[in-house]
Amino acid sequence: IYVWGTLKIEHVEQISVTALIVGLNESELLEKCIKSVSFCEKVIYFDLHSEDNSLSIAKRMGADTHQYERVPFVELVHANVVPKIHSDWVLFIDPDEIVSEGLKTDLISIFSEIQSDPTVCSVRVPWRFYFKGIPLRGTAWGGANSKVVMVNKNNFIFTPQVHTGRNCKEGFIEKVISDNGTNILEHYWMTSWEKHFKKHLRYLRGEGQARMNINSRISLIDIVSQPFRAFYYSYFAQRGYRDGLTGFALSVFWASYQSLAEVFHAKTVINNYFKQRGSKNKQT
Repeated sequence: IYVWGTLKIEHVEQISVTALIVGLNESELLEKCIKSVSFCEKVIYFDLHSEDNSLSIAKRMGADTHQYERVPFVELVHANVVPKIHSDWVLFIDPDEIVSEGLKTDLISIFSEIQSDPTVCSVRVPWRFYFKGIPLRGTAWGGANSKVVMVNKNNFIFTPQVHTGRNCKEGFIEKVISDNGTNILEHYWMTSWEKHFKKHLRYLRGEGQARMNINSRISLIDIVSQPFRAFYYSYFAQRGYRDGLTGFALSVFWASYQSLAEVFHAKTVINNYFKQRGSKNKQT
């Protein structure tokens, strides 16, 4: 049973929301991240057994800290711990993300409207990716993006699936904060190529199951065509060329990642087929 305390920050208007952060070796930006969500009544940090001083930073910043077994993606943590959080509203933020002052003002404002509205499930906000500290103008990650950052846990579905594990329950609505240029969730996504590769290798472990849950069918044509389709999407459709050589390299990486994810998808579908077939044979 988790019992979490309250982060006390003077001279900051707070709202009845719990900020949830899950991190692994994220000391570089963690302090700024926690400071940017000080408008939340509670801040909880789950550390995946970091090898740096992330945990001590979170403690020093006043967050309620816990250690969690190391897992490849945060959705596994969210699905387990969110039901134990006492507040109805939860703000999800990665340790390499920072809520801008403009977005903080908008979140406080919109919360005053939605906290008593039983039909609202989530709030979507403008989201900007940075690569090595520079905002991306294109690629699969850059440009105009948005992210669900605040949810009513009672009206929302949490499943342990990478990238697809969070959705509104049927019949509930999403509120959207429009981009005015200053109200941005700033995602200092990758500070190095090494970090980029390591993080996405972790994600790949869950891609097969997540994709099969969405679509259990896959063809050889899907696998063979995926690198070309993914590169076209990132470099041309999403204008990755606007980011120069970085945009080209990221688009190549995106094509490679999507291709490997489809291979994992196919492997999972095949394994599931033989597993089901084996179960039927045992029954007969």
